[in-house]
Amino acid sequence: SVLKALTRAKNTFSPYGGTIRDAIERSVVEHKHLQKVADLNGDALGEMDAGVNLIERVYQSAELSKQMAMLINIAGRQRMFTQRLVLLLCLSRSGVVSNDTRQELFRTMNRFSISMNILSRLTPKAMQDERALPITQRLSSVQDDWVALRALISTATRSGKGQYVSDILNADEQAEKLLKRMNEIVLRYEEAAS
Repeated sequence: SVLKALTRAKNTFSPYGGTIRDAIERSVVEHKHLQKVADLNGDALGEMDAGVNLIERVYQSAELSKQMAMLINIAGRQRMFTQRLVLLLCLSRSGVVSNDTRQELFRTMNRFSISMNILSRLTPKAMQDERALPITQRLSSVQDDWVALRALISTATRSGKGQYVSDILNADEQAEKLLKRMNEIVLRYEEAAS
């Protein structure tokens, strides 16, 4: 099932979340982990791709109304992820919480990226007419916003000196912009479904 495929992908990534995050942030990564991360890369990406491919197969076999409902649901969930990212960023910077908060922040960032991938791949297949173009253009624009927000969050979560409140305020401002764009996309999906 789709859930099992995505769970396998998540479990493959899980043990190395912190190490991968450190590598992405260009922090120091222990040498003994480098080979494990390199080995993991192929397996984890293979599992994730298998999950997304399964979603596409299930999706393509569904009626158009069910396809649109799924897209609306995923796009709506992106709005929740956007708000959750800012909350988790604030918590991770507070210094009072455990490393679990940073791990949850990392997982939420991954979920947002995966969902963007699903929306981008499936929207053109669901609406093979002029209704797809405004949505795919907005998704492309949101993808650019997401890359910028992800970089801000990554910078803001690094430990060390020079962390300022402005980091979080800047991330919050970018998240608000992303949230508004996701709201527009959900409305476009709903219009296309009616």
